[in-house]
Amino acid sequence: MQPRLEMASRVLINNYVLQSASKGIRSIVIVPTMVYGEGLGIKKDSIQIPALINFSKEKGHGVYFGEGENIWSNLHIEDLADLYVLALEKAKGGSIYYAENGSSSLKNIAENISKKYNLQSAKSLSIQDAVDKFGPAGGYFGFASNSRCSSDKAKAELDWKPIYNSIENFI
Repeated sequence: MQPRLEMASRVLINNYVLQSASKGIRSIVIVPTMVYGEGLGIKKDSIQIPALINFSKEKGHGVYFGEGENIWSNLHIEDLADLYVLALEKAKGGSIYYAENGSSSLKNIAENISKKYNLQSAKSLSIQDAVDKFGPAGGYFGFASNSRCSSDKAKAELDWKPIYNSIENFI
């Protein structure tokens, strides 16, 4: 699927879910950012960090794309699980919440991966390298863009208190 079409379809799905509240369906949308940490289910890993770690190991150094100054909000899986529980207990139908508790540049994440896995110093690769490895959506929107949001609404309305705030400590 083309990146723009994929992003547009996400918006349409979110809008459809939110509109269902007007039909008496208690719908809630939670939009998590870069998730890290180990889950308790069958699939324990998130997507982005393991992908960056594996690609870094393939290359022999931490990888970031372009200048690496793009910043992603992030969130620990346990904090996300807590938010889902609070949303089920307290959220009004038709609510939408962004989920984050910290942010980091992709270059900083790459440098931490290099240190943790005893790789060479982090190096920049081209955006095309990201597209070649992760496809257009992963390359352009996943690792070569900013993805920042605020969870203030979830904290205020649901009294959500995330406790993990450092993706660097996890890596």
